[in-house]
Amino acid sequence: MSGPKRAYLALDACFPHDAAIEELGETHGPGGPLAIVALLCAAKRQPLASLAGEVFTSAKQLAAEAHLDDRQQAMVIVGDAHRLGLIEDLSSGDSREIHVRFPRWKDWQERQRNADNQAAARERRKP
Repeated sequence: MSGPKRAYLALDACFPHDAAIEELGETHGPGGPLAIVALLCAAKRQPLASLAGEVFTSAKQLAAEAHLDDRQQAMVIVGDAHRLGLIEDLSSGDSREIHVRFPRWKDWQERQRNADNQAAARERRKP
């Protein structure tokens, strides 16, 4: 059985120092920031470019991927991330469903692509 298709996520090296991430860590311990990383990874795995930055998952799946105690903890973290402006909550209100979007997704991924292109250009210019 093969795993999911590989996709690589651009993550700012200052991610742990973002004020919202720090607050999630202070409030929820390491599970808070890890839940955001798990959601970012899920967003990267979305099959359609038009859904860039959107995540469709369940509280059970997020709890498993972020190594949280339970679904309720996952939903509380999602609620706090929404309150802090990290995500937009698009859920229908079902306490088991998670449908969110990272509003700065395209900016984050484009910034990484630009940095990669600049690094490649520097390599090409080397004698």
